[in-house]
Formats: sequence, C-alpha cells, structure tokens
Amino acid sequence: GWGGLGLVVAGLLLTTTSGCTAARIRAAARKGDDAEVLRVGSVDARGRKYLPRRAAARAYALALEHTGRRDEARALLEYDMRHGGELKSLLALADLELRAGLTGTAVAHYVRLTTLAPSMLKNREDICALMDSRAAALELRGEA
Repeated sequence: GWGGLGLVVAGLLLTTTSGCTAARIRAAARKGDDAEVLRVGSVDARGRKYLPRRAAARAYALALEHTGRRDEARALLEYDMRHGGELKSLLALADLELRAGLTGTAVAHYVRLTTLAPSMLKNREDICALMDSRAAALELRGEA
C-alpha cells in the first residue's frame, strides 16, 4: 500500500526542507543578517537540529564567527570538509584560523590545499607570503 509511497514522500520532505533551509541561510547571509542566519540554521522545519552543508555551512560559520562563536564555526567547517569533501570549507577554515591568530594551524590547512587543489589558492598572494615567511622562520630555527 502506502509503505513505498510514504518513504518517497518522507524523502522528498527531508530533501526539500534541507534545501529550503540552506537557501534561507544563504539568502540571509547575502543580506549580512547574522542573527537570521543563526536562527534559520539552528533548527529545521521539524524542530530538529540542522547541520548546514557546503555554501550554507560556510555562511553559517561566518555568522558564528561574527557573533563570537569561533570554535563552533571551526567545528562546522571541519565537519563539512571531512564529511562532505568540501575543499572550499577547508579554505574558509584556514582563513578563519588566520583571522583568529592561529597561524600555524592555518598554514597547515593551506599546505593541505596546495596538495589537494592548488588552483584554489591562485591569486592569494597573502597566503604565498605567509607560507614564505613561515618557511624562512623554520629555516632560521634549523627545522627546514
């Protein structure tokens, strides 16, 4: 009877709700409304915790950072990168860590990106200069 159809409907509702939530997060982020990004992203339409993915995860993480919740932002970006293979989230994580003064961790993530997707760092002279200065510092300490 309705068993197979029920599963299809449930799947469609889950996909639609998640997709709508992500779209609402991205729309609020484009407006620069951090409070709305966090409100929309905190729960989905069924009241369950929603974990944003891809572009929505990056927008949500930026809103978290803007409101002083940097560790949560880092955790979300790391999760998105590890469980979704989102290299853009790895770049966003490295950039967030650099802004937070976690230079060593940021450099490690930038180095990882140079291996996985070097084109993502194209035209990022700031990263090249940072890596050059870190390499020079390691060389001075005899660690290079």
